[in-house]
Amino acid sequence: MARSIARLLDAWRPLPPLFDPRHPRFRRTFACFWGLLFSWCLIIHALAGHWLTTWQSPDMHAEPVRIAKSLIEHGTFANPFFPLPTGPTAHIGPLYPALYAALWAMFGSGRALWLSIRIVTVAAWALQWAMLPGLALKLGIPVRAGLIAAAIGAMLPMPGSCFKTEAIFTGLILVLLCYAVARARELPALATYMAISVLAGIGLLISPTILVVLLPWLFVLLDPDARMRSWGVRVIPVAAAIVLIVSPWLVRNYRIFHAVFLVRDNFGTELAISNNDCASPWADEGRNSGCASETHPNGNRVLAEQVRDLNEYRFNQKQERLAVAWIRSHPARFIQLTAARILYFWVPPISLASGGFARVNAFVSSLLSVLAAIGLVLMARRASYGFWMLLPCFVLFPLVHYVVQVELRYRYPILWAILIAAAYAICTASSHWRAATSSPDASALYGQPRLSIPRA
Repeated sequence: MARSIARLLDAWRPLPPLFDPRHPRFRRTFACFWGLLFSWCLIIHALAGHWLTTWQSPDMHAEPVRIAKSLIEHGTFANPFFPLPTGPTAHIGPLYPALYAALWAMFGSGRALWLSIRIVTVAAWALQWAMLPGLALKLGIPVRAGLIAAAIGAMLPMPGSCFKTEAIFTGLILVLLCYAVARARELPALATYMAISVLAGIGLLISPTILVVLLPWLFVLLDPDARMRSWGVRVIPVAAAIVLIVSPWLVRNYRIFHAVFLVRDNFGTELAISNNDCASPWADEGRNSGCASETHPNGNRVLAEQVRDLNEYRFNQKQERLAVAWIRSHPARFIQLTAARILYFWVPPISLASGGFARVNAFVSSLLSVLAAIGLVLMARRASYGFWMLLPCFVLFPLVHYVVQVELRYRYPILWAILIAAAYAICTASSHWRAATSSPDASALYGQPRLSIPRA
């Protein structure tokens, strides 16, 4: 098995230079690579989801879909909950429902919409993987690790919930942002800083959870030899441009709810359904037990009426106070739930997965988490630039998911980082195996220099 993997890695030896943007055939290579991955992912998901023989009407229990329906019928970003119209909302970021509504307007609510949202999502999914070889090059990681990560990613089927939520598009934005930040470090240019600002603004309007990863990345823009000057000419202008892009949505929310918050206001609701007497760490378990329908306005008419009467922001504040009070009165149970959520985020429970593909996905996700942990440790030992860029994805991004119930799709925005770290572990293991069997030096196998963080 090890010999076969080593031979496969050797077969990819001519490919890495093609993923360097300076190579004359880079654009053609990238387009062909994305097309290949897109075709493969489309086939995988079409077969797994029986796209040719079945379809469903828009899922009116999914908040983004209901908001898209409101945009189509009334031109308002409102009514995310199933029991009744609850008025204006900031329950989720505006861009994904807007995308869904645009496809709805073009194709109607029938089979064409069902297929179009899947094709667009798979295209974004494949684009993530197509970016990984080039991203690996920018991060000082072997390009072959990026190719392995892309190959593994293309083999994974997405959960069905990813076709009605923003998870895949959040992951794509993070990949593009990581690439842009790494490029800005390598080649500072106004166009790159503008790209970072636009991508970050779009990302925040898709999912504000990216902020915890974005902030550490902005520090990468600082010039070690002129930190104070870098703040004025790099970080502050980029941050100001990001605020400018997001500000229309913030102003809209202030005019409606008379409160300032970052894009979404749903944290109180999510905290309350995840920390109560009937709460479960795994979201599917909570739905199956009936706990979610008792504690979430999407399944409880009484709570939906409270959203309508109080307004959504005030309702979420009330729910947050209830959740905090419960946590204070049940510290042991909260610790138990949090420990289980941390475990389930990285090692999804196979026994609680519904369906054969879900169980396979949970098993593979657990295996990738183990490999990624090994890969991250190996990067840290080499003090590689890639380690510092990937670290916020592993440490900061999951924090909010440790206090709310977990779903498999919640880790999909950072799946690309998990795959790169896991692939790095595979490459390193292959290198050591070849060295132990009198193969060429490991550095020749990698074909990439070892990079270190420059000292300030």
